[in-house]
Amino acid sequence: MTNLVEYALGKDPHVSDQPASNIEAGGITFMKGAAVNDDVTYTIEESDDLGVTDPWEAVAPSVNDANEISYSRPLDKDAIFVRLKVTLAE
Repeated sequence: MTNLVEYALGKDPHVSDQPASNIEAGGITFMKGAAVNDDVTYTIEESDDLGVTDPWEAVAPSVNDANEISYSRPLDKDAIFVRLKVTLAE
């Protein structure tokens, strides 16, 4: 995990932390870090094949509040890849 992602998720870059996400049947949740002061943008992206022929595209999260960002997998897809993109405000 990059230092920016560790910062955005409230992890300590000096120690091994718990997993960055909670994966449940049909969805994934990332807990946002308490130290973040609106200087980080969180985006969930999906692809059918890790971006090889199906490019990564931003999707609407099912939850996006001060504490977490979550995404529920579309029921019409058997398999899908999901990633969290974190960017630092300039």
